[in-house]
Amino acid sequence: MPNKIGIISCSFILKHVKSVISNNDGFKIYPLVPACLFKVSPSLIRHVFDQASIENRISLVAYGYCHKDLPAIFEEYKDQVVKIPGDNCWEMLLGRETFRDYVDEGSWLLRTAVCNEWRSETFLAYGASNPDFNLVKGCNTNKITACRFEPEKPRDSEVYSFAKAFETPPQIVECNLTHFKALVQQGINDTRHKLTLESSVVKTPTVIPKIEFQIPGEICDVGFQFNICSKYITFVSPKVTQLLGFTPSEFVKYFVSDPELDYYYDSDTQTQITSQRYTFIANCISKGIQLPLSIEYKAKRKTGELIWIKEHIYPRYNDDGSINNRFQGKLEDISHWKSVELNLKDLYEQEALAKAALQNEINKRIEFTRALVHELKTPLTPILLASDTLANNIGEKQWLPLVECINKGATDLSGRIDEFLDLARGEVGILTIECSPFSINDLISEIVHSFALRAKNNNQRLLQRLDKTIPVAMADSKRIKQVLMNLIDNAIKYSGECSTIIFSTSMLNEKLVVMVQDDGPGIPEERQQDLFIPYKGTNKLSGLGIGLALSKKIVELHEGKMWVVNNQRSGCAFYFTLPALVTPNTQKVVSESINYRG
Repeated sequence: MPNKIGIISCSFILKHVKSVISNNDGFKIYPLVPACLFKVSPSLIRHVFDQASIENRISLVAYGYCHKDLPAIFEEYKDQVVKIPGDNCWEMLLGRETFRDYVDEGSWLLRTAVCNEWRSETFLAYGASNPDFNLVKGCNTNKITACRFEPEKPRDSEVYSFAKAFETPPQIVECNLTHFKALVQQGINDTRHKLTLESSVVKTPTVIPKIEFQIPGEICDVGFQFNICSKYITFVSPKVTQLLGFTPSEFVKYFVSDPELDYYYDSDTQTQITSQRYTFIANCISKGIQLPLSIEYKAKRKTGELIWIKEHIYPRYNDDGSINNRFQGKLEDISHWKSVELNLKDLYEQEALAKAALQNEINKRIEFTRALVHELKTPLTPILLASDTLANNIGEKQWLPLVECINKGATDLSGRIDEFLDLARGEVGILTIECSPFSINDLISEIVHSFALRAKNNNQRLLQRLDKTIPVAMADSKRIKQVLMNLIDNAIKYSGECSTIIFSTSMLNEKLVVMVQDDGPGIPEERQQDLFIPYKGTNKLSGLGIGLALSKKIVELHEGKMWVVNNQRSGCAFYFTLPALVTPNTQKVVSESINYRG
């Protein structure tokens, strides 16, 4: 490895680094953008560290903790780098104690690079001549102190104009790099010592298994070299003919200037790509090492066939940290991948359109359902009110059964309309529940009591076998009441006279289980799968068949399940589960039976 020690330097102090190692050989400098002036991504920092680690056995880092991710990055690369002590560049240049003395007296330190090369960036970053944001004054600065280091020193006029822009008085002090030179030399000694230790350890060579990659289609990579001063390609691989059909000399001409658009897709593409290249080069020159440039664009082969190109440009820097005029580049045929990407984008857009159309239909259905419910409820409300009034005030008792029939029919119709609206809400995903703890046993007892008279009229027996030790349910009590009333209503309706309807509660796998069982005729197995499908599980007595479908939807909103099984002798049993507040001491004990008998 030709460069055994790399030096990663903040571009702010690059000249100082070069001045103190000028008599040493075998170093390569990697200038890193100053994080105090620019928004530097962690990816760029890792890129520089990777580049230095690949090209050198070990690297010395002259960079402060100006980026929040640097401590973690230093820890990641602790086996590849040695950091010069100092939280910032001034602690490195002057020493911690001297730096603290300046801070205590209210100085804002200034050096040559800030006065000239980085002047505009510093003015922008620290708010020069900005009444709303002047970072120098905002830090309670008493004066700007310009440190004059050899071999370059800021001119008095530069210092005074700089201080005037920040509305702060200046002073100029003579400084030297004695402390910094000692730090760098100590760092070099530490890195060399670390190299010596590594070379004395016998390492077992690691066998890296060969990994075969299978890539669809042929990918053609063409390397080239780009002179950033003349802005011309100085070399291009003959493989360019295989990729584009142009000879190397033809491509060199079209790459830089293509007025006839033989290579570029159109003039806008040429302008955009050229602008990105030169902006990238300008950043590399002014700021230091940048992430490689990667741009995708549509181009033409010599035959006129369109092709997608991915262009990469890799900046190069000399050993002393100065930029190398000859950047490296690569052209890659990505037509296959771009075709896949565009196809996926097209499919995504189609899916988005279909989703929008579906949502539009759902919204129409919701609005239609609301309008239908409103139209049905509006004339029904006065019927209910009138029948209630007649039932309470009718003088001739022979008409009372007729009035009660009207009232019952109107009440049943109102309930069906509410069920229809709830089912529509459930089907489009807007049916909501509000969960709170309550006793499922108490709720069952309440509902059974309300159905007792109806069961008595049918000569039916209602039997409760409720587990008194089960925990409370964590559910929406109003919605669960809908479920129970639907199940009890169906059991009374279909089990026949002199039948027994049993209600029970128990625990199963930390879930509450509720059962409603009857000894009626049962449900044929071929019809059981349709019971919970709205409008399908209907018969001559059950209307639209939405009661069980709605009940199942409500239970599922509670993350529970609902099912039906036939009894061995006669009848069937409906089960559903609910979440419970389970405690470690929950035990199962079957309570005394409570009978409601007709």
